[in-house]
Amino acid sequence: MGELTTKDVAAELRASTETVRNLIASGDLRVYRLRGERGPWRITPQVLEAYREHQARRAADPWVRTRPRRRT
Repeated sequence: MGELTTKDVAAELRASTETVRNLIASGDLRVYRLRGERGPWRITPQVLEAYREHQARRAADPWVRTRPRRRT
């Protein structure tokens, strides 16, 4: 599996492409651009898997909403 587009990631997450764009804008999904600053976004499968693992850990933690979110 190679690099993924926002449409591919949306299909994998069963979400809309707008949701994927919001995840990118918030920094939850790291992307890179093809052809410089104005090119299309690409997401690596490793980044998608890390995002899924992070979401699974958050879902398993009953106190996640009471803790402040740490930004990196």
